Amino acid sequence: MNHILRKLKLRKYSVPIGALAALLMVSVANAAVIITAVETGGDVAFSTTAGGTLDLTGLSLDLVGAGASTSIFPVFGILQVGPPGIHPVTRYKGVSGPTNFGIGGSAVPSSGTGSMFGIVASGSRLYVPAGFTSGGAVSATSTYSSTDFATLGMTPGTYVWSWAGDSVTLNVVPIPAAAWLFGSALGLLGWMRRKTS
Repeated sequence: MNHILRKLKLRKYSVPIGALAALLMVSVANAAVIITAVETGGDVAFSTTAGGTLDLTGLSLDLVGAGASTSIFPVFGILQVGPPGIHPVTRYKGVSGPTNFGIGGSAVPSSGTGSMFGIVASGSRLYVPAGFTSGGAVSATSTYSSTDFATLGMTPGTYVWSWAGDSVTLNVVPIPAAAWLFGSALGLLGWMRRKTS
């Protein structure tokens, strides 16, 4: 009898766990490439989701062999992620979405990894690494040292740029909200484990 009651109690909480998992994963389903910006340790870090790919279907080739530098310019919706410096890129046009993600001016990262790619919303353009082929993976990070969202002029929220074949999502996540969500999920799981024992 005790065994059956435990199973019933576990089933009672399976829906809330499923709902919580769906809530945590909802942003992953929005785009093949998701860029998350967080304030961490006195820095602002941008990183792409592991294994994110881009389908260029629906975009028009605009420029081959251009040079572009990694930077952000929130007021013009410019988001170019990767290591500092100028990088060879191919530019496509036909992107639609928000024209900005804040009121801030131009800033250049202090460090980064991967191959530079980005969105320039003011020109409806997507920049991909030179030689990139549709369906390929995108992986990059950028770190802006000794700063925060307010100083960079970034507005927390979710921003989605899309075209016929795909989209890119930027999640500007304040640490207190991210920590609260993660902490709540861990607390709920711990409470459920204790209750089922």
